[in-house]
Amino acid sequence: MSTVTSKPQGFYLAPWGVWGWAETAVKGIGIIIGILAFLATSSISTLMISGNPELGAVIVVSLFTLISLAIIGARFMQRELVSIVYAIANFIGHAAMLIALLRGVDPIYPILFAIAFVVGEFVKQQFLRVSGFTESGQTTSSMVRFSLILAFIYALIVVFILI
Repeated sequence: MSTVTSKPQGFYLAPWGVWGWAETAVKGIGIIIGILAFLATSSISTLMISGNPELGAVIVVSLFTLISLAIIGARFMQRELVSIVYAIANFIGHAAMLIALLRGVDPIYPILFAIAFVVGEFVKQQFLRVSGFTESGQTTSSMVRFSLILAFIYALIVVFILI
């Protein structure tokens, strides 16, 4: 990730601070839940899109999975090692949850997955406020607003599972 300071030439480790690491840890729990959901489903299960009772959640997780795939490339361009590793793990967690939803997973998994990412977005907002971190020319307040939108969309997963 880039900051308002100059970028190092090669790959580097950014000083994320407590809130940055807290965000990573909370969302890491979500990633682990996504992987556990995948492991809890049978590989011989038919992937179900049409008629899937969790179609709303499937759509939301599909979008987040595609976005997380695109973010990997962006993080490689930024050259920050923690961000690169996190982006790859994030994609794996989202893809695992997507496959689990398509296979028909116990609803507790996507609910806990979504809650972890909602909480992670709230922690990220605190990180943004405290650190002043920005990227892509955005202001801290615009990044906080975007994070709030992401938290809301992750919360929709819970709504879609429960209805």
